[in-house]
Amino acid sequence: MSDLIRGFTVEQYAKMTQGVMFEIRNCMVAVLYYSELATEKLDPSHPAFSPLAEVVRAGKRAFDTLVGFDREVCRRRDEAPDDRGEQP
Repeated sequence: MSDLIRGFTVEQYAKMTQGVMFEIRNCMVAVLYYSELATEKLDPSHPAFSPLAEVVRAGKRAFDTLVGFDREVCRRRDEAPDDRGEQP
């Protein structure tokens, strides 16, 4: 796998990374949706409320991290020289 990635151009690497992040974001949306839904339906005194609230907080942090990373990948891709070594 590392030999394959070593031969990637910046553009190819960015596309692959964005595809992986897209799939992870989809999973995070489901986790956040259902954990938020559960916390809305549970009474705060319920034993599962606190752990679910922590899942929501951690999920939001993870989602924000992915979005920030995605923006950084796009920025680097846009600033990278093209395949001919020229700046965009």
